Amino acid sequence: MQQMKWRELAGAGTLGRERRVIIGIPNAGRLLDEVVGLMGRTIGLAGGDRGLWYESDEFVVVCARSTDLPHLAGSGLVDVILTGYDYVFEANVELEEIFDTGFQRCVIGIVGKTTLGDWRQRPELHVATQYPGITTQFFSQSGMPDCRLLPISGAAELYVRSGLVDVAVDAYMTGQTAHANGLVLLDTLFATSGRVFTRPGWQSERKNIAHALEVLTNIYTIA
Repeated sequence: MQQMKWRELAGAGTLGRERRVIIGIPNAGRLLDEVVGLMGRTIGLAGGDRGLWYESDEFVVVCARSTDLPHLAGSGLVDVILTGYDYVFEANVELEEIFDTGFQRCVIGIVGKTTLGDWRQRPELHVATQYPGITTQFFSQSGMPDCRLLPISGAAELYVRSGLVDVAVDAYMTGQTAHANGLVLLDTLFATSGRVFTRPGWQSERKNIAHALEVLTNIYTIA
């Protein structure tokens, strides 16, 4: 079986032929709820259903996994995306950040038990994470423990609490889930939040992406 690459989809399907500006947003989670509540009517997005495609005279709005949105934008299938900075960082796709909405502001950090001690002094560390790219880059720095990586899709606290791994690299917002499982934030890698991105060089494209960005900026500025 041969795996397709995102760039091979450029110009394909309905998205590839669409002349309106295409905006990509998360298909689930609190960020989606906040986007719908704040800008739903403006961009033709309706709440309360499981649709993945919405249209207005000016825009097409598609809902996809936050992990896929950076690749959709990077391949040219979507013009503008609203997703977490952490997902763009993890995808390692070259995009231009337009502005920070402030939605879902949190940090990506190392979460573990207080009894762990100084994790930096350990020769080896077992790490669970849904951010393997970010984690690998962080632990490849000089002086870091050797990282034994366990890629997961969520609920990182379970793996740390049960002792399957030493720590997790995870999103940390209020800390409620971590504290409920006897865990704390041991270190911070970087801050993240819901942000608007588009491709480098978007100013020279035929679509009026500038207008879409102006509409989005005005919505968040007024809010």
